Amino acid sequence: MSKKVAVMLDGGHLRVYTRKAGHTFNPGYIEKIGLACAVTGEEILRILYYDCAPYEGTAILPVSGLKHTFSGSDA
Repeated sequence: MSKKVAVMLDGGHLRVYTRKAGHTFNPGYIEKIGLACAVTGEEILRILYYDCAPYEGTAILPVSGLKHTFSGSDA
């Protein structure tokens, strides 16, 4: 019996590494990467893809309560 897994792909991260590798970033390639994430004994239940701009701003950290300033980058 195979183990069912969900794969979560970060679009920004995947886009950067796809371009660095000289591949074309398109839906077919995204699917190919997602399906390649399963190892022997695993079955892909679903592939979740998200993409958003990097967060820039100040937030209060949930455990320490301290403020932290985030500066995002697509690099």
